[in-house]
This record gives sequence, C-alpha cells and structure tokens, in this order.
Amino acid sequence: GFLLLVIAAIVALVGILTNLGTPSELTTGFNIFGIPFSGRTGELFLFGVVVGAVGMLGLGMLLRGLGRRRAERREAKELKKRHTKLSEELERERAARAEGAGTGTERTQTGEYAESESTARPPKQRSAEQPTSFKDRLGLGRRRQ
Repeated sequence: GFLLLVIAAIVALVGILTNLGTPSELTTGFNIFGIPFSGRTGELFLFGVVVGAVGMLGLGMLLRGLGRRRAERREAKELKKRHTKLSEELERERAARAEGAGTGTERTQTGEYAESESTARPPKQRSAEQPTSFKDRLGLGRRRQ
C-alpha cells in the first residue's frame, strides 16, 4: 500500500513539473461550479491529483466506518450467543438445584453434589488413644508410658 502511494506521488510530481512551461498553456479556460479556470496543463493535473486524493480520503473513511460497524455487529452477535448459552446453563443449574433440594443434596460450583446441612453427619470424634500429630501417626513422636 505504501509503495503504491509513493509511486503515485512521484508520477503526480513528474506530471505537474513537466507541464508547467509556456507550450503547456491551455488554449481555452473552463468552469468548475461557475468558477472560471485557466492556466497550464500542469495546474489542471495538480487539481486532478488534489480531487483524487480527497476522493480517496473519503473512500478510506467510508470503508473504515463500514469495517468498524461490521466488527461491532459481529461482537454483538457473539455476545448474544454467549448470553443465550449462559442463560441456558443457569436454567439447567437451577433445575438441578431444585431437584437436589428434595433429596438433601445440592450441586456445588464444581458440579459435585454435596449434602445439605439438614442431612450432613457430624464429624467423627477422636478418641484419646488415637494419635493427633503427623509424627505420632508415623510412630515417631514421643512414646506414651
């Protein structure tokens, strides 16, 4: 893209500079929107280059805007799909939780079922003879007499 722009600029510069002499005088003038113009062919070529550059700038702005709009629509579509998927997943989890409430189990965030407080068993109590520390369990702790 940049190489084409440089080549176009060189061609425009050469076209303007080679058509500025006396033999390049326009024999008749012309009007643009009621404004009379006369001069050399190089000046006319320069006007053409300016009009072309402004046209390309406008086209570039138009295409950039269309591309941005297309990207926004694509993102909105992806967000809508994600929203639908998450809504369905939430409904499934609520349904599973409602089913689990009747059996005394509830589904945790990891997808595992845990017992509710009403059906949970109390933790086992350790007896005095059971070792409590890691060393005691391995038989490396102080020996009881």
